[in-house]
Amino acid sequence: MPPVAPIHWRGVRQANHLSPVCPQSLPSFTTMMNLSTTTNDHQKQLHLSPKHFDRLQRQIPFLRNQSEDCLYLNIYVPFEHYYQHRLYQRQRQQQQNRKLKSTTSPTSSFGK
Repeated sequence: MPPVAPIHWRGVRQANHLSPVCPQSLPSFTTMMNLSTTTNDHQKQLHLSPKHFDRLQRQIPFLRNQSEDCLYLNIYVPFEHYYQHRLYQRQRQQQQNRKLKSTTSPTSSFGK
């Protein structure tokens, strides 16, 4: 199938969900989760370290949505409130550092 031109839009485009991932073969992890065995059994059957098993367990929901149409760029940006809060914290810290420098002289540290 030949490439198709993108669909144009006006205004703000909502980007509140992740796009599909490219098709890939997954371990039989998803079918194993339906079995009534413990997590340790799954881990041993897949031959994974606990760290890798936990990571795979967290990623499986995102890997279920697969499509050939998978070339998207996900951009992560902090929430505006979080950014403003961090900026405010940094400004306060800089002000405190300036006050500390202005009240501290080299001789005051020697008790003179």
